[in-house]
Amino acid sequence: MIKKIFLLFLLVTSLGQLFSQKCDNQRYYDEIFSVNVTSDIKFGENAQPTLLKPNNIQELFLDVYQPDGDTLSARPLIIWAFGGAYLFGSKESPDIVTLSNSFAKRGYVCAAIDYRLSDNLITSGLVRNKATQYEAVLKAIHDMRASIRFFYKDAATTNNYRIDTSRIYLGGVSAGAITALQIAHFDELNEVPAEMDSVFNATGGFEGTSGNQGYSEDIAGVVSLCGALLDTAFINPAITTPIVSMHGTADNIVPYGSDTVDILNVDFPLDGSASVHHKLDQYRIQNDFYTWQGAGHTPFILNRPKKAKAYMNTTIWFVRDFLYDLVCDDVKSTN
Repeated sequence: MIKKIFLLFLLVTSLGQLFSQKCDNQRYYDEIFSVNVTSDIKFGENAQPTLLKPNNIQELFLDVYQPDGDTLSARPLIIWAFGGAYLFGSKESPDIVTLSNSFAKRGYVCAAIDYRLSDNLITSGLVRNKATQYEAVLKAIHDMRASIRFFYKDAATTNNYRIDTSRIYLGGVSAGAITALQIAHFDELNEVPAEMDSVFNATGGFEGTSGNQGYSEDIAGVVSLCGALLDTAFINPAITTPIVSMHGTADNIVPYGSDTVDILNVDFPLDGSASVHHKLDQYRIQNDFYTWQGAGHTPFILNRPKKAKAYMNTTIWFVRDFLYDLVCDDVKSTN
């Protein structure tokens, strides 16, 4: 009996040490690593017609940021998507580079992804073509889903990136955050707007055909920076994906609450972070929400450098604290 108790003590101690190795010494909290970046890794491709090339195919690439010298065999991943109204932007956007570096220094693997842009929003906006507007969102959703599947495929095959697939988080800024939130909660056929019907069916439904078909798209959480849902009615109380959101009360591009986007004559209804937070609270789904009082859209970008840096620091710290609790709880519960 004494021998059994001693063996049990050793087992508990070993598990405690394993947990300590993963979450003590300020891993996932402080910047304790340098970063190694591998650029332009292809994760998919899909149709991207242009006026001169109606059959054009766009290849999709991502940049992977890894904590240099890290030997952990299973690491959390954050997939970051840039903002730019689905019209412009790239995986090299300075805010995405800053976020990716900062969290990689803390022990996460980060992936900054491409997604297809929609130049035709400019011309279609002149006549308020909602079908084109919904298509732009759907294209980004399909591409981001392909990036999730890419890492599941890697984990199941070559395991180049040593990702713990139970801890894959989506993060985005503005349009990128809108995309990430839809992946979490836009998943029922009765939620598909009528204006999206034709393109939805023609391009592969919810999953799309951007690559890595057959692999999982499960995620463990969402980081939404100035994002929104098409409709908070999409939020299913059975889907308990944790969400952390940050938004300015004076945002005149993506609404803080519920409103209609009116830039470029878009006329696009959205439920912003405050509305999303309220509905998540109603369903008691784990979430946290930071309000920038009086701030406009993406204040960590659209300000003078010193002020933007202060907003970015706040962003990193708030997201860090939310994810730290998630990641360390997950590590503890799975060991």
